[in-house]
Amino acid sequence: MATGRITHVKLASASDSQPPGPADPSELLEVMTGGSTGDAKPLARPANTWRASAQIESTVFDLSPADRYAVLGSPAHSLWAYVAFRAQQAGSVFIGLQSIGAPEMACLHNEDITVLYGLPELVMVLARRLVRSHASLPRLRRVLIGGGPPPPGLSVEELRQAFPVATCWSFYGAAETSFIAYAALGEPYKAFPGVDIRMGDGQLIWVKSPMTITPEAWVNTGDLGQWLDTQKSFMVLGRAVRQLQIKGKKFPVEQMEQFLSECLKTQRLALVSDSHGHPCCLLVDGPVPRSGAPTAQRINDLIRGQQPGFPLIRRVEVLDQANWPLTSSGKTNWRALQGIASQTCT
Repeated sequence: MATGRITHVKLASASDSQPPGPADPSELLEVMTGGSTGDAKPLARPANTWRASAQIESTVFDLSPADRYAVLGSPAHSLWAYVAFRAQQAGSVFIGLQSIGAPEMACLHNEDITVLYGLPELVMVLARRLVRSHASLPRLRRVLIGGGPPPPGLSVEELRQAFPVATCWSFYGAAETSFIAYAALGEPYKAFPGVDIRMGDGQLIWVKSPMTITPEAWVNTGDLGQWLDTQKSFMVLGRAVRQLQIKGKKFPVEQMEQFLSECLKTQRLALVSDSHGHPCCLLVDGPVPRSGAPTAQRINDLIRGQQPGFPLIRRVEVLDQANWPLTSSGKTNWRALQGIASQTCT
């Protein structure tokens, strides 16, 4: 398994995976970031920062030398590279899966995977396909979900059926910061040990920890947050660049998108501005056909009830699932989606 640029599928086995030698403090890893604005970009980070990440998360999630690792996603996503690195450091098995079908589910079962990482949408897809196939992963004991908020429709009951003995955790982090915080599903975040968090002007989240690419400096995550109780737990409001601005006032949209998507049972939903700065709603309707897509009036009624004063939308545009733009890492490509809004919502 490569120790530098780890961006490809790699199937390792205990027989061909050897524990590494003494750590080189000057070693750099070039990994790919799977951001939400376009193609993945290379990022250099000290290898010791990921060694620190592996040690800290092992303590928090009670991971052991006997664990065997898998990740759902894309080689262009930093989580893929991290899981490959930490498995190699442990001399363990690493399986990376870019799709979820019968062969992939059989692979997870046959390789006795005990720790699974994945984007929320992909973990949900895996759980549903296992349940519908009357199958499960009984040896899986940890499911670690990161890379975004839980999608609408993520069922705790489905997770329990698919992963009957596993504990599921959600974690918050980024390519530049590694792990920042963790939580039980549906609960607020609390910081990993050794992580200092500050929320500066406009609720921007800043992080300093031995796991960031610059451990001695504060790193701006680009996210907005809100403390919930004496700076012990917090919630992530969303990306700072993803706000609607009306009459000089900014409104983070991601929590409202989550609320609307849950109410309307959509597969995907986004609130963006058109070329004139007017809010509009782009969505992919739910998997069950219905007589008509949600109207602007219906969406605005929900917005008024949830957060009075939040910008009301002018239009609704329904996209096919195939036309929803994604980055190479499988996340929504917000820059491309903004372009669609500028063309269709005017």
